[in-house]
Amino acid sequence: MCDPADSSQLKAWIFSEKDLELCRARCNRLARRYLFCKTNSNNNTPTESFAREFPKKSDSYVDEDEGPTHTEDSKEFLIPEEENLLVSFYASKLPSLIGPMAQLPKLRREPKVPATAATLLRRFYLSNSVMMHDPKAIMVSAAFLASKVEDAMTDVRKRRTMCINQDLNDNLKRISKLTKFAFNVI
Repeated sequence: MCDPADSSQLKAWIFSEKDLELCRARCNRLARRYLFCKTNSNNNTPTESFAREFPKKSDSYVDEDEGPTHTEDSKEFLIPEEENLLVSFYASKLPSLIGPMAQLPKLRREPKVPATAATLLRRFYLSNSVMMHDPKAIMVSAAFLASKVEDAMTDVRKRRTMCINQDLNDNLKRISKLTKFAFNVI
């Protein structure tokens, strides 16, 4: 068995409260800049994955420009605390999607599946903004991926009923980029 003190998990994904705040603030700044400068010709939403190495490089991100606070039509952007509140809300919905008390009986799984999904969801949103990636779609993708990781597979077609008009493969690619794992839906 591996010593937890030497694990890559500890080195890459354990954050102090300060690092979490800085990471969320950086993610929010990048999203605001992108959304403010977005042109109609570029519909590709960037998927970031800087959080994994954030504790090592956090000092280099402190002096970044804050970026815009409003859109061109004077709508306010979300602040990091509001984004975190939305992520927490969607993470709290995971047990009713794929946990022991899931709304659909065929999606009922052990408590470790929604816990893993919540971890994947929160990790994704450490590097990406809810302003750029639909939290409902990412929540469903994280639930699907968690069911595979925890060896409690469910049929993708059952998940699609929970995620209308979203491309599950696209969201899995985003999560795969962040986690550095490759997943293919067959």
